[in-house]
Amino acid sequence: MEEVNEGEEVNEMEEVNEGEEVNEMEEVNEGEEVNEMEEVNEGEEVNEMEEVNEGEEVNEMEEVNEGEEVNEMEEVNEGEEVNEMEEVNEGEEVNEMEEVNEGEEVNEMEEVNEGEEVNEMEEVNEGEEVNEMEEVNEGEEVNEMEEVNEGEEVNEMEEVNEGEEVNEMEEVNEGEEVNEMEEVNEGEEVNEMEEVNEGEEVNEMEEVMRWRR
Repeated sequence: MEEVNEGEEVNEMEEVNEGEEVNEMEEVNEGEEVNEMEEVNEGEEVNEMEEVNEGEEVNEMEEVNEGEEVNEMEEVNEGEEVNEMEEVNEGEEVNEMEEVNEGEEVNEMEEVNEGEEVNEMEEVNEGEEVNEMEEVNEGEEVNEMEEVNEGEEVNEMEEVNEGEEVNEMEEVNEGEEVNEMEEVNEGEEVNEMEEVNEGEEVNEMEEVMRWRR
């Protein structure tokens, strides 16, 4: 997915700032335990998502911000547990990283800000547990859907915001433990979805607005 804010658990991201536990990075200031990440900001647990906002459990997304647990991401700032990142500042225990700011325990991410535990996501902000989704907003438990609003647990979606646990994303802000994510915002538990907003337990649907079980 692309454009995700407030995601947690994001892996594989770039651009991570304010992360801790960063390894394999260059130009790291005040970061703790950050590995293989670049520019990650406040992402939590985001995996393989792009553009995810307010989604939970989203993986394989891009554009994740404020996510936790982000690994292998780009543009991550203020993330925890970031590994293999570039451009990290204010990190502690940082190895082989470049330009990482205040990220903690971030692995393989670029441009992640304040993301924690994010895996394989791009552009995720404030998303938690988001997998393979793009353009998802406030969706939980959604599988194989497009354009769904008010859904929980969404999988295979794009554009998810405010999701947690997002992996494989890039550009994550304010996430912790972000791996492989880019630009994910506030997505929680979203997997393999496109354009899902505030949907609960939706599978194989397109253009669903405000659907709840």
